[in-house]
Order: sequence, then structure tokens, then C-alpha cells
Amino acid sequence: MMLTLMKTETCLKTHCFSHVLTLLLSECATIILSAAAPDSSDILINRQEGGAPIIITHERLQDVAFNYLNFEPDSLAKDTLTKWLAQGGFGGGICFKGSIWGLNYTMISSNNWGASCRFYWNIFKSQNVPSDYYDDGARTFAPKDYVNTLSLNLLKAFPTRNITSRVSVEAGPALVIYRQAEFELNPYYTPDYPMPGSIYLYYKSHPRKFTAGGTLMAKYEYLPSHSVGFEFGMFTNINSFQTIIGFEVSLIFGRLRKNK
Repeated sequence: MMLTLMKTETCLKTHCFSHVLTLLLSECATIILSAAAPDSSDILINRQEGGAPIIITHERLQDVAFNYLNFEPDSLAKDTLTKWLAQGGFGGGICFKGSIWGLNYTMISSNNWGASCRFYWNIFKSQNVPSDYYDDGARTFAPKDYVNTLSLNLLKAFPTRNITSRVSVEAGPALVIYRQAEFELNPYYTPDYPMPGSIYLYYKSHPRKFTAGGTLMAKYEYLPSHSVGFEFGMFTNINSFQTIIGFEVSLIFGRLRKNK
């Protein structure tokens, strides 16, 4: 009798435990399914004429926003960057009765208008040299005059059919610094007894004079790559001291042309 009661009690316990476990698992499954299912407040329905409704969940909106935040700023920055070209350069050339050396920086917008800043160092042989300047035997090189110009120019570019070339014109005001050689007899000149300060027949100096001028330039650019090229230009600077006309060649580098 006792053995029968113990077996009955064991069966009841086993049955109750399995029943409770089944209830717990079913409740967990219900919770998981309800959490995974989209809430009605997170669903947007976009109805199209003549078509089935398109259901857009909150998760899809998050995906769209994520993609926009990750890609749109990059594309906007790239589009803004491609609107401007910027280049610097240096070179030299020849001008009327002399030579020239210079530096330049240019920016060109997407509508082919731009600006440039140019500094030129022009060297000329002096014309007012005294006839007995070399009589002391101590002078070897001919005296020089110097005209330095710093110009800020408005630029218009004319792209050609070939992306490796471009034609431009520039014009703008310029600051002109003129250093003309001036000569003065040396009162301490003693050819028979050379002493420091007495071996030159003439003193030479280059006082600075300032004026304003105007620069005009037409140039052709050969752009074999996006970052390095060559500039060939004809230019003139008109001023009250010394008008300059010349030809220059420069090595240019930077962002020279649009990506194509």
C-alpha cells in the first residue's frame, strides 16, 4: 500500500514539473515574438495609386538615415572640392632688355573665372652708366636695374577640347618697386695706394622707388597630369618707371584640372 502511494506521488510531481516547464517556455516564446514584431506605432503605410501599400518600418527608416549620414556629406564635400582648381608655380623668362624670375598662385572656379597673385623680379642692364665706370679696373659685372612687381589679377580661363591644355587671360593692378642704379664719384679713390673703400672710382647704390602699375597676361597651360604642368605666358606691366614686356615659362603644380 505504501509503495503504491509513493509511486502515485512521484507521477504527480513529474507531471506537474513538466506542465510548469511547458507554461514557462510558452510565455518566453510569446515575449520574444512580441518584441520582434513591429509595433503599430512604428509602421508607416505609403499607398500608391493603382498598387499595393508599401509598409515602411522603423528599422527601414533607420537604415535610410544611416546611409544618408554616411554617404551624403562625403559626396557633398567632393562636389564642392571639384568646383575649384588651385595651383602654384615658379619659373623664369626673358623680357625687353633683361631677364625675369617669378612666383605665382592661381585659383579657378567651376565657371572658369578666377584670380591670380604674381610676383616678378625683373633684371635690366643699367643705361646711365658713366663712361669711365670701369677705369678703376675693379669692376667686372655691368650695373643692373631691378623692377619688382606684385600683382593681383582677375582671370578668365578658356578650356579646350583637350583636357591637357587650357588658355587664360589675366589683368589687374600691381605694386611696382623700382631700384635704379645710381653712381657717385668716390672722393677717396686712390689708385696708387689701394685701401678698403678707395679701390672703386664710383660708389653704386639702388634706392627704392614705389609706384602703381597695371598687368596684362595671356597664357597657355600644358597639363599632362592632374598635379603637374607647364605654363607659357606673354605679359606686360605698364608703369611710370619702366614698362616691361616679356615671355615666361613656369613649372606649375597643385590641382590643375578636373577629374575626368
